[in-house]
Amino acid sequence: MSPESSPYTGRSWGNANAVRRVETPGLPPYYVFPHLEPHVFCGFTTRAGGVSVAPFDTLNLGTTTRDEAACVEENRRRMSAAFGHALGASIRLEHGCRVVRVDAGESVADKPCADAVITCARHLPVAIYYADCVPVILVDPRRRALALVHAGWRGTMVEVSVRAVEAMQEAFGTDPADLLGGIGSSIGPCCFEVGPDVKDVVCARFPQWQESLVSVDKDLHTRVDLWNLNLLQLEHAGVPRRNIAISRLCTACRDDLFFSYRRDRGQTGRLAMLAVLP
Repeated sequence: MSPESSPYTGRSWGNANAVRRVETPGLPPYYVFPHLEPHVFCGFTTRAGGVSVAPFDTLNLGTTTRDEAACVEENRRRMSAAFGHALGASIRLEHGCRVVRVDAGESVADKPCADAVITCARHLPVAIYYADCVPVILVDPRRRALALVHAGWRGTMVEVSVRAVEAMQEAFGTDPADLLGGIGSSIGPCCFEVGPDVKDVVCARFPQWQESLVSVDKDLHTRVDLWNLNLLQLEHAGVPRRNIAISRLCTACRDDLFFSYRRDRGQTGRLAMLAVLP
C-alpha cells in the first residue's frame, strides 16, 4: 500500500508525493522525502530486508531489544550499504525536550540523554531509532544545518520539535521561515488511542487546537493526532506549513512494513531515521 492509500483519510497530510520508496536489489528498502534531497540525505527504514527472527523480523536496528546482537549488527551493515552512509550510534533518548549539538569529530553517543540533535557538520551521519514515536527531520538549506527529532507523545507535549527550531536559531542563526521538514513513519491518528489522562493533558496544553487533535469514535474510543500536533507546533514556531511533508505511514497499521511498540506490546524491533549533510 502506498502513502496515498493510507487507511486514514480524514484529513490531508501534505501532497501525495511526500515520500518516495527507494529499492536497490539485494539491499533493504527505505523511504526518502524528495523535497529534502537537494539539501540533505535523509532516509527512514522499514522492517524488511534483515536477518532477525520473530518478533524482530527482519530488519531490527535496535540494540536495546532482546534480539541477537549479531543479527542487529548484520542488519545495520545492510542498512548502511543501502543508505550509502554508516548507521551507528543514536542520541540516548529520554522522552523529553532536551536538544544536543554534535560537531565534526564528535559522537552523539558521548552526548547527554536528549530527544533532538542538531548539527552543521558535513558528512556526519546522525540517527534516531524508534518504533511508533514521531521522527522529525528539519533542514536549513541556507545555513546548511539540520535537526533530527524524536517526538514521542511526552516529547510532543513539551514541544521538542519547537525546542529543536529554537536551538538551530541560537546555534546557527536559522530563520524558521527557511526550514524544510519531514515527519516520518510513526503511529498515526488512526491508531494512537489514549485514555482520559492523556486526552486531558492534550486539551489543557493545546486548547486552541484540540478540535483538530482529538477525535472520539462511535464506540467512545479517543485518539490523538501526533502528526498534526507536531505540524501545528512547527508552523506556530515559524516554519511554513508548505515546507513540511508528512509521510502518512502509520507504524501501527502497517505490520507488513513497520515495527510498532504499541501494536506488538513492546516485543518488537526498532526502525531508524538517518540524516547526513552533504
